[in-house]
Parts: sequence; structure tokens; C-alpha cells
Amino acid sequence: MSAGQSPPTWVVRTNAAAPADVAPNGSIRTDSTAVTIATALYVRVAGAWVALSAAIIAALAGDVTGPSNNNTLVQMTGAAGVVNILATAATLRWAEGTVAPSLIQRDMTAGVASGETLTIQSQASFTVVSNGGNIVISAGLGKGTAVGLDTDQSRSGSISIENGGVAGITITPTGTQFGGVTGPGGVPQVYLMGTGGGLLISADAGAPATTPANGSLFLSTSGTANTTLYIRAAGAWSALVSTSATMGGDVTGTIASNTAVTLTGSGNLVTVPATTNIRFAAALVAAIGRLRFLNNETAAAARNAADSGDLALLATDGSNVLTVGNTTGITRIQSATGAALATAGTDRVTLSTAAITLALPLVLQGVTPSATGDIRAVNNTTILAARNAANSADCQIVAIDGSNTIQIGNTGQSALRMASSGTWLASVAGSDYLSLSATTFLLLVANQQIYEAVSSPIIVHNARTTDTVTTTFTIRAQSASATATGANENAAFLHMQGGARDGVGNYGGVRLQLNADTAQNMVEVTHLANARRIVSLVRPVALSTTEMPVNTGDLVIFVGNAATVPTASPVSGGIMYSEAGAGKWYGTSGTVTTFGPAEPHCPACGRDYVFEAQNQRRDEHLAICWACFTDEAEAKGLDVSRFAFHRKLRAAAA
Repeated sequence: MSAGQSPPTWVVRTNAAAPADVAPNGSIRTDSTAVTIATALYVRVAGAWVALSAAIIAALAGDVTGPSNNNTLVQMTGAAGVVNILATAATLRWAEGTVAPSLIQRDMTAGVASGETLTIQSQASFTVVSNGGNIVISAGLGKGTAVGLDTDQSRSGSISIENGGVAGITITPTGTQFGGVTGPGGVPQVYLMGTGGGLLISADAGAPATTPANGSLFLSTSGTANTTLYIRAAGAWSALVSTSATMGGDVTGTIASNTAVTLTGSGNLVTVPATTNIRFAAALVAAIGRLRFLNNETAAAARNAADSGDLALLATDGSNVLTVGNTTGITRIQSATGAALATAGTDRVTLSTAAITLALPLVLQGVTPSATGDIRAVNNTTILAARNAANSADCQIVAIDGSNTIQIGNTGQSALRMASSGTWLASVAGSDYLSLSATTFLLLVANQQIYEAVSSPIIVHNARTTDTVTTTFTIRAQSASATATGANENAAFLHMQGGARDGVGNYGGVRLQLNADTAQNMVEVTHLANARRIVSLVRPVALSTTEMPVNTGDLVIFVGNAATVPTASPVSGGIMYSEAGAGKWYGTSGTVTTFGPAEPHCPACGRDYVFEAQNQRRDEHLAICWACFTDEAEAKGLDVSRFAFHRKLRAAAA
């Protein structure tokens, strides 16, 4: 401090909090309330207070030497066994004069544990999708001239990867050398690791004697042209024969033979190198291909089985048509999995072991086949046919005639089955008119007609062919929609109509019959003559003008006589029947009431104006003649006009 200057205040002091006062740089403060060493000591630097934490980095300047009795120069200990080195420079460099610098972990001097693994790892990236850092091991560059700063890579140092002090891989400016690593039998080797096991590349004099994995290679330093390179396959070593014949210029045969060269290979196989093409001499020979021929010639041929002629295998003609096979015998193109015929680089016909696939329409023979469709044929021809079971004739399957009618099947077939796993549809003019499934036969047109020439057509459910219960056949009109937006929709009528008459002929009628028998009419709606329309009930045979002669009425009901009159009372209803022309009602109580007398006639007056009731269970019978009853009441002085409001009677019969 200079004379006359005031001493600085509060250069070193203790606070009960982190310092906040202004003091000269270099001042020191301590915090008496600190709970960790990281906030206990502060120093004034560049006009600000800085906490000196326990993790402060030690900065060493100049040379650092250790004691003479210990070669440990600096000891660094980090949390969890990791020492983080903070450096603004990227290079850790030894001094120029350092001799053979090394980065070595101290040797294990006690215990029986194995030595520790030393890991050198480049930086990993965990921020975004990116690559990890590389590791570069580089030898020093050499110098090309005595002066200047130029470098010469050919004079660079070498990189040696050693194992136990023995060089295994040495990288020099002129190449990479594998050596010093020996395998079984002390043979120098390169051992390649892989997921399927290690492969060995080794070299030695003589033939290989080791037993490495299949795929390994052995190079003999004393081998010949055919015993230098060996490969391990199927548990044995095999020498790769390298001898080959090389011929230059033209090769010609003898006068007595047109054979210029005879090629014989191992196992009857001659291998041509991949870069070699075989060209047959000609002025216009092909410019590409492994085998090259000229145009309009037989490129390949074979001798026939009888040795009497040649069979062309492959040939071209003057129209650039390539022909495979010939007209003699059968041409077979064979493959293990399939074959294809292609045009313009696209497969058009594909043949596999399961199917033939066509990528183009199949055009059948003819001058003018159809222009559309996958199968195209001419008009008025059989398109598809099959042989019958007896092998005696053909069965037409699909044909078209000169009137453009398509026919499926023909009269020579016993049956025609058109099957579907779902629904079978019949369409006209692009619209479906018939739909047949396993449960429903649906007609989609409003008017179904039977051809006029058909005699007595029948719609029938076939009879059972086995001893099983029959099922009900239902004809039903349309029901209203259960999901319709409107409520209370009406269902449709079922109309059963007789045919329309021509001129003044009779109307066609309708009959309901039992037992598939025309003599078992239960209901008949008929027209016997002009203005004589009748509903006939329970008359087994057809109603005629005998039963309904002239003036028997129009729009009336005829009830046939009962074949057997009832003798027992019905339940939950009554029985109406005709007996000898009289209308009768048999009630549930057993009373038979005649509501339409025909018999009996009154024994007194002879009239049939009779009310009759009879109950056989009670042995009761009452028959009243209304004409006689009225006459008798009037004779007794009663006013019969109150109940006999129409009374026109002739004199009673004598």
C-alpha cells in the first residue's frame, strides 16, 4: 500500500449470507449459513463474486513432477469412476523430445484377477438422429525433402495392432500385412469372425491339415497350378483347379473331320468364363449374347432317336421369326417351377405346376372372332364342348348359332346343372330377372309366362324319395315393409286367375283340389255359360250345366251334397252342408238346423216351407210347416200379419 492511501475495507470477512457488497477484486467472503461446501467460499473476480465449489478444476501450469519413490505424477479421481476432463483444446500432445510415449494402464501386481479391459471410445450422439463419432488412428507423415514443409505419404509411419507384444495387423504406406498370428499347428492365419462361426484364411507349405469351419481358405506356398488354393467344404479341403486352355486365332479341324475342337470338362461339364462369348463366324452374326448366330439359320439341332435325321431345336428365318422345336415329335419346355411366354418384355402366358395363366384374351380359330372378351370366338360355332361319359360322342357346353342365340348344353345331355356357392342370377339387357340361392328362388319381373306350346304346365314340389316328413309349399303375396317410414301400410292381394276368354267363350276358372287329383275339387270358381258365374263348394267333380242348368243364377254359390252327413258335434264352430239339396247347419250342441229346406215336405199341405231342427244326442226332432202354422194361427183369431208380412199361398194340396 502506498504512503497516504487508506487501507481497503472488508477485504476478508464472514457474512451470514451470500456476499452482495462491493469490494476490491481479490477479496474473500465466507457464508456462515452455507449448508454445502459449494456455497461456503466466494472470491471477488472482475467485479463479481464467484463461489469456489468442491468440484473446482485444478489447473496445473509448467512441469509437474512426482517424488522419486513413486512414478505416479498426477492422481485423478472422479464421481462413479469417471473423470471428466474440461479442455478448450481438442488435442492431448506429448512434448517433441519425448521418446516412445505410451498410454498404458498400470500393470496388475497383486491378486489373481485378469487384467482390465482398456476402452477407447469416440463420442456418442444422443441429441437428434445423427451418427456417432469416428476413431482415427493415424501414423505420422513423412517428409519428402530436406528443407521446406512438404510431406510425403509414402514415407509415413506404420500402424501396428499387436496381441501380447506380437504384431497381428500392420498397416504401412504400401499395404496391410497380416502376420504374427498363428492358428492350429502354428500356421499363420487370418481369423474372420461371423454370426455363423469363424472362417480361417491361412498359408503354409504343403497341403492343409487343419480342420476349421467350412468356407475357410488355405494358400499353399509350395503348391502347383492346381494345388495352390484350397477351400474347406463339407468338412474336407478341396483344391481349386486353375488350369485352363487358351486358344488364339482360328481353329480348324482335319480334312477327314469337321470337328475343330473337342471340349471335355470335369464331370462332362465345360465352363466358359463369364467374360467369354462364343461367336459363330458369319458376316451378319449377332452383336450381343453369349452364343451368337447369324439370321435365317438353324442355331441348335440334335440327332433324332433313330439316328436318321436332325431335329431343329432353335432356328430363325428371314422374317425374324424365332422357332423353338420342329414339326416332328413333341416340343417340351420344362422347368422345375414354371415357364412363361412373353412379348415386348411382358409375360403373356405363364405356366406353373398348378395352372396356365393368360394375360391376353384367348382368340379361337376363325376369320372374324369377337373383338371383346377374354375368350373370343366367331359366330355360329360351338365354343366349348366335352366328351360324354361313354366316350361315344361330344357334349356341347356353350355354342352360338347364326341367329345370335347362345345355347348352354344340348339335347344329348341327361341333365344341365348350373352351380354357385352363393347366388345364381339370370340377366336380360343388363338387368337381373331371376335370383336363385340356397334358400330363395326370386323372380324379379312382374309377369312370368309359360310358353304357349306347353301342354298342361305344372308348378310342383317334387315328391319325397325317402321316408321323411313332407314340407309345406307356400304361395304368398307381398307383405308391407316392417321398416317403412309410414305406418299402417297395407299388404298386397294374392290373385289366382283363370285365363281370359276369346269372344263369347267361357271364362277360365280356378280350382282348389286335394291329393294331386283333378277329381278332388274342394273349391271351384267356374263360368258354365254366359251370365252363369258360380262358386262351387265341396263338389269333387267339375260342376256342369247338369247341376246348374239355365236360370240357376249368376254370381251364386253351389254347395254339393255331403258324401257322409255328420253324426257328431263339432268343436269351436259349426258344420254347414247340403243333404239332398237342403242347406243344414250342425251346431256344437248337436242341433242340426235346416236353413234351406228341400225336404221334408209338409204331410198336410205338401209344401217345403218347413223349419226343422234335430238333436240326436237328446233324441229330439222338430219340424214345423210355416204355411200350416200361419193358417192355424189365423183360424184361432190371431193377427198373423205381424209376422207373416208376405203371404201369398195357393190352396193346399189335397
